[in-house]
Amino acid sequence: MKINTLLPAILLFICTACNNAKNDNTRLRKDITKSIPDDSTDLSAIKGSRGANLIDDIYANQLLKRPELRKLEDLIRHFDDGAADSLKQFDMYNGKSLEYYRSAGDLLLNIKDTVLRAHFREMIDQSRHKYQDTINQFSILVNHIDSNRIKVGDYHLALKLAVTLPIIERYQFESLPDLKSAANLANEAQGLKVKAMQMVSKNRANE
Repeated sequence: MKINTLLPAILLFICTACNNAKNDNTRLRKDITKSIPDDSTDLSAIKGSRGANLIDDIYANQLLKRPELRKLEDLIRHFDDGAADSLKQFDMYNGKSLEYYRSAGDLLLNIKDTVLRAHFREMIDQSRHKYQDTINQFSILVNHIDSNRIKVGDYHLALKLAVTLPIIERYQFESLPDLKSAANLANEAQGLKVKAMQMVSKNRANE
């Protein structure tokens, strides 16, 4: 199945992203503010890039710069779009059968003759078991697809963290604001506090 090729690909991308974070100093030493999108950055073409969170915004910005990430996103999107179409025929086939057995169960409840009801209940149960055997291979494949789809989703989220964490950490390191203005403000606050306390003491003394 195509999904089986996605898992090792995503793992490879994650490992590459982590290695890049450690070894590709040249890329990470670029102006970090350019890596974090601002309001002037046009990311409207990137699905989910706006209105989600900062991680999605940073990752979407990296998609614009890194073709290998865009390729993986295209693979995942292609799989998601094609999965429903690929299984549509089986889903319709299976849905009709399941609907019939649900309706048969409801109808059996309306049969007042207990012997007749038991007879047909046994017939319906046998038919249901036979049907389950008929679609057994399909069921195994669908379960396999669903399981791998969940794993792909997990690794996709992990990839976002692997790509964006070094960027935000570099931003934190290189863009730390100057302490001087905060120190000046702290001194000003201290001075205002002293003056306010003095005014309170003075006015109390005049009471």
